Amino acid sequence: MSGERLKFRAKNEHELAKLSDDDLVAYLVAARDAGQDLQVRCAAGILVFRRYRNLLNFIRVRVRSEEDAEDLVAIVIEQTIRAGFKGHHAGEFFEMMKTIRGRRLADYYEGLRRQPDVDQGQPDGPPPLDGATDDDDFAAAVNSRMVMEGVLADYSERDRMVVEMRMDGFSAKETAAEVAASGVEGGGGMTPANVDQIFSRFKKKMAKALSEERGDSGPEAAL
Repeated sequence: MSGERLKFRAKNEHELAKLSDDDLVAYLVAARDAGQDLQVRCAAGILVFRRYRNLLNFIRVRVRSEEDAEDLVAIVIEQTIRAGFKGHHAGEFFEMMKTIRGRRLADYYEGLRRQPDVDQGQPDGPPPLDGATDDDDFAAAVNSRMVMEGVLADYSERDRMVVEMRMDGFSAKETAAEVAASGVEGGGGMTPANVDQIFSRFKKKMAKALSEERGDSGPEAAL
């Protein structure tokens, strides 16, 4: 360990900001091996905040209010920075971040189920989700988010990234470029046509899962 400490040279935030994701993770690993916890957190923080917009957009459409989204994002960021990354590659780091994000969303949904009924006469309560007008509508909306997470549970990291980016409003071209550059397994050579195919299959699976959740037996269930 003493040899690692002697070899390690700390960089300032300006220098770190110029590094690619792969180089930042390599620096994080070197700092970890040298026992430089502050440098580990600094590198992790830059990696996380590069994904801040995607993280906020992803969570924003899955929670009840903007305030809830911002609170949840702050928790995910803090826990990711302090998680004690054990891997060696950028893909592993972002997979850890997604795991933390998923767990905190699960905690959020569980908290909602445990809450007493909201007083409908209270004007300053959080805004409804997706146009929901009462607690039953909101419960249905939350349930659809949980169904979606269930559908995505079997997806590879690459395909999940495609779906999440398209759900966040990125075009097929933007998504293909980001996935191809991410280093995720199987992402090299991703094209807009591939993105459209993956997202189309997801929408069909989602429609089927929602139909099964409602107990439908109509045409939607056959999608």
